[in-house]
Amino acid sequence: MFGLVLNERLRGQLEILSNKDGGGDLDASLALQQGWISFQSLERLNRQYFTARDDFSGGECMQGLRFRVEPRRKKGGRYTEEFRRQLEELRVLEQEREYWRLIGKDEEDYNKGRDSLLQINKQIKEQIAAVFNILLTVFGVTYGVWYVSGTSVVLDLHVRVLLCLFAGIVVLIADVAMYNMYGRKIEEAREVERTIKEEKRVITELII
Repeated sequence: MFGLVLNERLRGQLEILSNKDGGGDLDASLALQQGWISFQSLERLNRQYFTARDDFSGGECMQGLRFRVEPRRKKGGRYTEEFRRQLEELRVLEQEREYWRLIGKDEEDYNKGRDSLLQINKQIKEQIAAVFNILLTVFGVTYGVWYVSGTSVVLDLHVRVLLCLFAGIVVLIADVAMYNMYGRKIEEAREVERTIKEEKRVITELII
């Protein structure tokens, strides 16, 4: 956008217009804030205010003015980081949908595949967390037995080692058994949920 940088004479006249009684001129106030004025605004102010005055003319304001060229805005230059991230996620989703269309799959197959990938990713994270918790529990119990057997009850070194190994193995077996039982319960609940969804889908198709 082209504009004119305000000189002292024009700035003084714009200050008068912006402070007029009953509300100042908006273009004049904006020009004072920016430090420059567009050709359209200057032409309007000249036609509306300056031409009716004998002591001042718009042509006098043009003397010594410098042109101002606003750099072209870069596309997306004002996007926030959050908005950029959302656009990137939408772009990735669109690429995935395009891939599924190219290999002849419909939207339902795409959603199923995406749900499967998300489910696998979630299961991997759950398994890693479970292994970490089990190891942490085993280490805690083993260290506790080692500490107690060496302070409260003073035992020989080989006895302390055997007690620590026994306690660690027992805790490990118990934690693994509990985790497997928990995993089976979760899988059974998922199977029930999938069955309910399939039944709802069949009923909906029959109604249609």
